[in-house]
Amino acid sequence: MQPNNIQLIPSQRVRVLCGDISLSALERWTRRPELGFPKARMIGQRRFWVQAEILAWLASREVAA
Repeated sequence: MQPNNIQLIPSQRVRVLCGDISLSALERWTRRPELGFPKARMIGQRRFWVQAEILAWLASREVAA
Protein backbone atom coordinates (compact mmCIF):
# COMPACT_ATOMS: atom_id res chain seq x y z
CA MET A 1 0.00 0.00 0.00
CA GLN A 2 1.05 3.51 -0.73
CA PRO A 3 0.65 6.40 1.73
CA ASN A 4 -2.96 7.57 2.19
CA ASN A 5 -4.16 4.11 1.10
CA ILE A 6 -3.43 4.80 -2.57
CA GLN A 7 -2.70 1.51 -4.28
CA LEU A 8 -0.66 1.76 -7.47
CA ILE A 9 -1.00 -1.08 -9.96
CA PRO A 10 1.10 -1.93 -13.04
CA SER A 11 -0.24 -2.07 -16.60
CA GLN A 12 -0.66 -5.84 -16.48
CA ARG A 13 -3.13 -5.54 -13.57
CA VAL A 14 -4.92 -2.63 -15.28
CA ARG A 15 -5.35 -4.76 -18.39
CA VAL A 16 -6.88 -7.60 -16.35
CA LEU A 17 -9.27 -5.24 -14.52
CA CYS A 18 -10.38 -3.77 -17.84
CA GLY A 19 -11.44 -7.15 -19.21
CA ASP A 20 -8.11 -8.72 -20.12
CA ILE A 21 -7.44 -6.15 -22.83
CA SER A 22 -4.30 -6.15 -24.94
CA LEU A 23 -1.37 -3.84 -24.33
CA SER A 24 -2.14 -2.07 -27.62
CA ALA A 25 -5.73 -1.43 -26.46
CA LEU A 26 -4.43 0.10 -23.22
CA GLU A 27 -2.10 2.31 -25.26
CA ARG A 28 -4.99 3.46 -27.46
CA TRP A 29 -7.15 4.27 -24.43
CA THR A 30 -4.38 6.35 -22.85
CA ARG A 31 -3.98 8.38 -26.07
CA ARG A 32 -7.70 9.20 -26.44
CA PRO A 33 -8.54 12.06 -24.05
CA GLU A 34 -12.25 11.84 -24.88
CA LEU A 35 -12.37 8.47 -23.08
CA GLY A 36 -11.27 10.05 -19.81
CA PHE A 37 -9.02 7.10 -19.00
CA PRO A 38 -6.99 7.75 -15.82
CA LYS A 39 -3.45 9.00 -16.25
CA ALA A 40 -0.51 6.80 -15.31
CA ARG A 41 2.17 7.73 -12.82
CA MET A 42 5.76 7.08 -13.79
CA ILE A 43 8.07 5.40 -11.33
CA GLY A 44 11.43 5.02 -12.97
CA GLN A 45 10.74 3.66 -16.44
CA ARG A 46 7.44 1.96 -15.46
CA ARG A 47 3.86 3.20 -15.51
CA PHE A 48 1.46 2.66 -12.64
CA TRP A 49 -2.18 3.63 -12.18
CA VAL A 50 -4.17 4.38 -9.05
CA GLN A 51 -6.41 1.35 -8.66
CA ALA A 52 -9.34 3.40 -7.30
CA GLU A 53 -9.22 5.65 -10.39
CA ILE A 54 -9.37 2.63 -12.71
CA LEU A 55 -12.30 1.12 -10.77
CA ALA A 56 -14.17 4.45 -10.79
CA TRP A 57 -13.59 4.82 -14.54
CA LEU A 58 -14.90 1.31 -15.16
CA ALA A 59 -17.97 1.99 -12.98
CA SER A 60 -18.70 5.20 -14.90
CA ARG A 61 -18.52 3.29 -18.19
CA GLU A 62 -21.02 0.71 -16.89
CA VAL A 63 -23.48 3.41 -15.85
CA ALA A 64 -23.23 5.10 -19.24
CA ALA A 65 -23.82 1.86 -21.14
